[in-house]
Amino acid sequence: MSAAAVSSRSVAIVNDDERDCDVWGYQVAEAGYEPHIVRRPGNRPFRSIEELAHELEQHAAFAVVDHRLSPKGLAQFTGAAMVAALYDRHLIAPLLVTTWEKQDADTSIRLHRKKVPILLSAQDFDDDPEMIQECFMASAREVRDGQVPLERRAWRTAVQIEGRDTDSKIKVIDALIPGWNPEAKVTFPLDLIKPELRDFAFPGKVFFAMVNTGAERDEDLFFSDFELAPEPDPNDGLA
Repeated sequence: MSAAAVSSRSVAIVNDDERDCDVWGYQVAEAGYEPHIVRRPGNRPFRSIEELAHELEQHAAFAVVDHRLSPKGLAQFTGAAMVAALYDRHLIAPLLVTTWEKQDADTSIRLHRKKVPILLSAQDFDDDPEMIQECFMASAREVRDGQVPLERRAWRTAVQIEGRDTDSKIKVIDALIPGWNPEAKVTFPLDLIKPELRDFAFPGKVFFAMVNTGAERDEDLFFSDFELAPEPDPNDGLA
């Protein structure tokens, strides 16, 4: 199928669980769209994001992507990484849907959260066909039209390091963002900070970063463009 022949209502269902594919397909149809369930290419997983992106672009204008795609062998990368790639290609408007939102939001999802326009728990995705329609339209406005909503616009703000865990599989930082919520610690992967600055990310240190401080939930925050904040000047009367 050529890209020109793709239906404007077609939705790719990307999930490694066949039962969930059927359920999601039914929910998408209830919302007035045409589900297209993505299958493995032969007896192997999708090996690259580029390979799966090409497959989706042949069949769909939208996509519902599960985050954990490897347990049952659909792909060798995460759904968040896939959604971020679709974001950059500006053709398919994706939703990231996961049962593991709370477990992965601070780590493997946060790595790509800046380019995940819509993140939903699987339970939220089950609830309401009108909500699904609204989410697809919101994703399309941002991904295809470049209309970024206020809650996803990034602003330069202080990030105060409160803790650091380098023993886990994904090394993480705990921080306070006074410009968002001065009392709530937020966790994000150390890899979001460029390598030459990571050794400075220890408790008490302050960075500046681009953060969407209009986000309502911790899970919706993203971080980029970290830079060290200047040390306080003991002679300026502010230290």
